Amino acid sequence: MTQDPNQPPQPQRDAEQGRWVLPSQPQSQYLGPGATERPGCPLIWRAFELKPHREDGFKLSNDPLFVEKVHDVVGLYVHPPEAAVVLCVDEKSQVQALSRSQPAFPMMPGMPERRTHDYVRHGTTSLFAALNTADGTVIPSLHRRHRAVEFRKFLAKIDAAVPEHLEVHLVCDN
Repeated sequence: MTQDPNQPPQPQRDAEQGRWVLPSQPQSQYLGPGATERPGCPLIWRAFELKPHREDGFKLSNDPLFVEKVHDVVGLYVHPPEAAVVLCVDEKSQVQALSRSQPAFPMMPGMPERRTHDYVRHGTTSLFAALNTADGTVIPSLHRRHRAVEFRKFLAKIDAAVPEHLEVHLVCDN
């Protein structure tokens, strides 16, 4: 089998060594784009359309009612009930509160803004957020600690922000 000189060499399975190898071919015969590349892993990745930097995985729940629950949640997003608001709620704990040690130098014609690499830590904070899936508005809440007490305060803030005539449906990630 002859190799097209405009294509990278195709890896082959070596039965003795039990691994994929590139056929011995002078680099000068490969005339395609990237001809200066050394043969190796990138060629093998391209030949087999492997993208190890991209993860494509998902672990399904073993809950017997999982499919019904997914239908309920997706149904809320796609077809929200009348006179109701659907909020997607999430939280992020241990957010670092940082500030620069010196002020940034402002942008000037032909020069980008410049700032120092060092910063001063001011502790951590916890962020709670509720995204309204209908209009994209967010109800945020920052707290010093991350406990059930703060989550209840966040729920009270949601209750105060949503008009009383609307029913509230919260979708929480766990």
